[in-house]
Amino acid sequence: MCSSDLPDSVLPTIRSRSLQFHFAPVSVEQIEDFLRQRAPDKKAAERDRAARLADGSPGRALEIDLEASARIRQSILRLLHRAATGEKYGEIFAATAQLAKQEQESFENVLRVFYSLLTDVLEVRHSPRSILLRNPDLHQDILRLGERVDWLWVSQATRGLDELESRLRRNISRPLALDAVMASLAVD
Repeated sequence: MCSSDLPDSVLPTIRSRSLQFHFAPVSVEQIEDFLRQRAPDKKAAERDRAARLADGSPGRALEIDLEASARIRQSILRLLHRAATGEKYGEIFAATAQLAKQEQESFENVLRVFYSLLTDVLEVRHSPRSILLRNPDLHQDILRLGERVDWLWVSQATRGLDELESRLRRNISRPLALDAVMASLAVD
């Protein structure tokens, strides 16, 4: 049995002999109920945070290390803020190198966090008091970033991340590719 979030990363010979199933994301409320049953030791706030970060996957919600997740999300948010405020390229590149070295998280998960935070930036630009954030524990930091950037900046960031993600299969240098995306977002 083979399971993958990225079916294109599975060898074509295996993929041709496999059935693909696409599941709709599970609601945050349903994941919280699932966690209440499967992880009764988690506090309500932890269940809520895990459910929001799981992108609709109950299994991912069970596996999330909330402390590690908080560290990586804060690192990525600081990196986005550095690019948006036009910090020196050397500081941005040092931060991307540190982020690319994260061994606890796959690079694909790092990209997923970027997308999650950028979605929240768009949400707070539209509605600063929104309760729909995926990262509500970072609301104030996301709000500050949202005040500095516009939807064109977020769109440029998303396009850069999309391109980076599509090139991952070609064995590119992840730190250099991430440097290029952040440099393209840096405001002079």
